[in-house]
Amino acid sequence: MRHRAVARRAALLRGDFPAAIAEFQTALAEHPERVGALQGLAIAQYKTGALADAAAKLDQVLDQAPQNGTALLYGGLVALQQKQDELAASGWRVSERWSRTLASAPRWTARWRSCGRSR
Repeated sequence: MRHRAVARRAALLRGDFPAAIAEFQTALAEHPERVGALQGLAIAQYKTGALADAAAKLDQVLDQAPQNGTALLYGGLVALQQKQDELAASGWRVSERWSRTLASAPRWTARWRSCGRSR
């Protein structure tokens, strides 16, 4: 099980988004409660331009974890891509507040600030 989680994350990180989507969908079919798999699927969908699918998955993540900074960030990015500027600004403000709470953890702060800039 751990090996498959690593494989899913690796596919996402190397930019093999179709493989990541397939892996995350398989994981969710087996364990639909896994928020991390749902989030990974949403990110892979975002990266392939499947914005409506990504938005729906991100909404599901936020239903289960309302303060999930990654889901808030990608939700804002989806909103920007869909020209929903007001929604994007709202999500970004919440994400920025969350990121300030990480100021005491420099490793996470650096990762947070790099999110979304590598696209």
